[in-house]
Amino acid sequence: EHSPGLSAQVDWKEEMALVSSEGELFKFNIFLYVLPYSKLKYMTLTFDRSQDTLFSCLHDAFLHTGGIPTEIWFDNMKTV
Repeated sequence: EHSPGLSAQVDWKEEMALVSSEGELFKFNIFLYVLPYSKLKYMTLTFDRSQDTLFSCLHDAFLHTGGIPTEIWFDNMKTV
């Protein structure tokens, strides 16, 4: 059971890759932030998983969702 505003869950889908039609390889990560009560999601692409990038992604997620939850649960993130 989840309460409104109580928690958020954060995960990075790491080491994703796409190949262009010209054969150029693009590597990236997907930052995913979810509010479990409302199922509201914020997702963005990143090219690294540094602490600065994490803080920037969290800031953008807070703006997108309209606030900061009491708890944030991170899934296996060395950056944290």
